[in-house]
Amino acid sequence: MTGPKTGRGRAPGKPPSKPPSKPGVYLQEADGTLSLVHAYSDEALDYALEDLPELLGYGRWEEAEPPALTLEARDVRALATEADARAFDIEEDLVRLCKDLREATRGRPEESFVFLDYP
Repeated sequence: MTGPKTGRGRAPGKPPSKPPSKPGVYLQEADGTLSLVHAYSDEALDYALEDLPELLGYGRWEEAEPPALTLEARDVRALATEADARAFDIEEDLVRLCKDLREATRGRPEESFVFLDYP
């Protein structure tokens, strides 16, 4: 994919020059703005956005500034379902992150989503 396409998904665009003030996972909107999807707590984290492809096998991780995870819409749904099913052996906050990703994308027409990690 070469760039944004309304209703089709998008490739990572240029992130904002100034990072958000609240640590968390942000959805990169089609217009380049960011929407907070999952806020990180002030405590040390036992999980990260980059755990999703490694632990659950979904998404494409990109080591960039900021790091980005690209997920197909169907994978967001499957990710949340699998996280629920494996809640006994993965971090509770990681399960919550997966559910937050699903909620943020529910009912949206895009075929893929870019999530940015600002720890």
